[in-house]
Amino acid sequence: MYLFMFTGTTLWTFHGINLDDKAIIYSNIITSALNAIILTMKIQDTLKARQAKS
Repeated sequence: MYLFMFTGTTLWTFHGINLDDKAIIYSNIITSALNAIILTMKIQDTLKARQAKS
């Protein structure tokens, strides 16, 4: 789910770059960065849970 959100906001960032719209660019950069943090934490948690089961 977070991967889809991250991909979408990244694509919207590129769309904002094509339109040269700073509001779209900056808002999606911030959102993508926050999504990347959440996604990283989720992946780390999933990997730790798998290792604990082993």
